[in-house]
Amino acid sequence: MNLVYPLLIPATPAPRSVTFGANNLVSAAISPFTGSSQITTWPGEWWEAEIGLPAMTLTKAAPWVSFLTGLRGQSGTFLLGDPLRTSPQGVASGSPLVNGNQSGGSQQLSTAGWLASQTGILKAGDYFQIGSANLLTYSQDWTNSAWTKTHITVGTGITDPNSGSTADSLTGSNANSYIQQSVTAGPGTYTFSVYLKAASSFNVMIGLMDVNNTIATLTCPVTTSWTRFSVTGTYTSANTEIIVQIGGSGTIGSGTVVDSWGAQLEPGSNANPYLLTTSVALPLVQRLHMLTTDANSDSSGNATLNIFPAIRPEGAFNGQIVVTSSPQGLFRLVSNWRSWQYDFTKMYAVDFKAVEAL
Repeated sequence: MNLVYPLLIPATPAPRSVTFGANNLVSAAISPFTGSSQITTWPGEWWEAEIGLPAMTLTKAAPWVSFLTGLRGQSGTFLLGDPLRTSPQGVASGSPLVNGNQSGGSQQLSTAGWLASQTGILKAGDYFQIGSANLLTYSQDWTNSAWTKTHITVGTGITDPNSGSTADSLTGSNANSYIQQSVTAGPGTYTFSVYLKAASSFNVMIGLMDVNNTIATLTCPVTTSWTRFSVTGTYTSANTEIIVQIGGSGTIGSGTVVDSWGAQLEPGSNANPYLLTTSVALPLVQRLHMLTTDANSDSSGNATLNIFPAIRPEGAFNGQIVVTSSPQGLFRLVSNWRSWQYDFTKMYAVDFKAVEAL
């Protein structure tokens, strides 16, 4: 099985030392005559880290050595967080999300979903992570060719769960009607979720497949109210073609109509808040940030966070989850050269440097 990045660092033995650093691109021009300076701040800012391992036997060193070699220099990525800062100092209650699409480069992040009217919802120095994904394209537009329709006719303009008109209807024309989208991804656990409703109650199947096998299915008891259903499955083959499906197995028959909205495919075993996609999927890119000032939530549970580093180049997207427990960021090695050494005691020493992967 091929390695899939980002890798997780070995759990044991724990590092003997971790040095985190914050770097900014700032130029200074100093006059040789007056000593006055002109400071120019450029957009670039990022995390750096140095990790030192304790002296280890061959058996204990092997997972770390294989981790470093598996990164293949600077090409591979891995997840890293501050091992002593797994919990925030602030209240951090609620189910926080990114509030609105936000462009890269901003030093503030708008969030929602916190417990309302809390002083110190997060404290200066608290870390948090932004990270959730939708690997599907055209996640609420079944008319697009990204979705393969088999004996299905798509109707548009259906009232969606947010009282808009962006949902679609799926009408079967055969005893076995269904709609699919395929995505190429690495092995791992994935969750597919979608909102469904109908004019009367009946069962609809949703599933995760590959080109040869059914990985996981769920029979959804669809009612006259919008309900979000999810199914989770694990793929073991490299370069997996993941196929998500609504219908099939005789659950959408000829003349059967089901309304649908908000399809999402994401790594992991949880269905996180829905993220809209159009022509571009939203891959999982974990970003680590720190608060530079205390933050309070307002009466609606909203909070504006002053952060380092600034929002990364890909931006932050409405509905992405804000993780405050054991947050991590995406890193890569500073150099393609990795080394380890041992001495006459046959104990190994392993140290390496990392930089945020941008």
